[in-house]
Parts: sequence; structure tokens; C-alpha cells
Amino acid sequence: MTQLTMSPLMVSLVTAATTLPVFLVILPAGALADLVDRRRFLLITQSWMVVAAALLGILTLEHFVTPWTLLLFTFILGLGAVMNDPAWQAITPEIVCPENHAPAVALNSVGFNVARAIGPALGGLVIAAAGSGVAFLLNAASFFGVIFFLYRWKRPHVEQVATGRVRDSAWPRVPCPPCSRSWPVRMAQLATACCWDSSGLALWRARPFCLACALISP
Repeated sequence: MTQLTMSPLMVSLVTAATTLPVFLVILPAGALADLVDRRRFLLITQSWMVVAAALLGILTLEHFVTPWTLLLFTFILGLGAVMNDPAWQAITPEIVCPENHAPAVALNSVGFNVARAIGPALGGLVIAAAGSGVAFLLNAASFFGVIFFLYRWKRPHVEQVATGRVRDSAWPRVPCPPCSRSWPVRMAQLATACCWDSSGLALWRARPFCLACALISP
């Protein structure tokens, strides 16, 4: 975004375009992950993100991208990621045996955090060497590994269990652990969420703008 405009508002809207899909569709995405075939659903969401990232890369290489176009594709990619995440996390018990379930969940979390730490650095190197368009195209190509796995994966047959209402099957009534009813725990969670949402995300997204200002200023 800083290559297109130096407006702090537009830079901050990138965060809004990324996180707005979480607010809009995370609950329906979780319900769909339980109601439909997860393998087909993941193939659709992964293909969605491939098309969006590839189109953004092509438009960037052709110099057709505007700030609002970038925000639109950011929202589309975020929408695909949010729809993908619940089903992706839910297939872990179907891929590994029960003995390896806990290590698989931990490995998935480690991979996510390592990618979040290393990915921006690698993306910056690609942008510096070849431009943003190539970075977007490489992002589109990265989805093909997951698509190949999903295409080759033979999902075990899961028998349908008759339930009452769809709401009961989509949002089961799971009792909250005792610690969640503790006021100190609730206050700590609320303080963490407020601090992260109000300052952490803003600081994270403002870094490109601050860096661009530092490089441009004499």
C-alpha cells in the first residue's frame, strides 16, 4: 500500500480489510466446516485464494492496481482464509492417528507462527528483488501444494449422525471450563484483547508506513 499512497488512512484500512472477514463469516465458516464435506470445501477455499492472489499479481504487474483495488483483493483473500481455517483445523484428527493428535496440533501451531515470523521477511526480499507483483504470484503458487494434498487425500467415510436442529449440530452446547468463569481470568483475557486490538495491530500495520517515511526523509 505504501507504494501506492502515503495516506495513513489507506494504510490502516489494510488491517480493516484483513480482519473484517473474521467478524463477518467466522461463525458461518465454522458451521459449514461441520455440515459439508471438508475436503471439497477446502479445495474451494484454496482455489478461491489462488484466483484472487493470481489476479492481484497480474494486475500489479500491469500497473492497474489502485489503493481501493488492493483493499478489495485484501478483503477477498481474507475472506477465503477465514472460510478455510475452521475446516483446515478440523481435518487434523482425520489425517493423523489419535496418538499423534496433540503433536500434530502443536506442529500446526508452530508452522503458523514460524510462517508469520519468517514470511514477511521473505516477502520483503522478493519485493525488493522482483517487485510486489511477483510476490503476489508466488503467494498464489504456494497454495498449489495444499491443493495437491487435498486432491490426493482420500478422506475416510464419516457416517452421518441424525441430530435435532441444525443450530444444535453447528453450535453444540459445550460446558465452559471453571477457569473461564473466574473474574481474574476474564479480566486478563479482556485486557489482552483490548491491548492487542487497540495497539498491537495498529503498530504491526503501521510499520511499513513508518519505514517508508524513514527511507524517504533526508
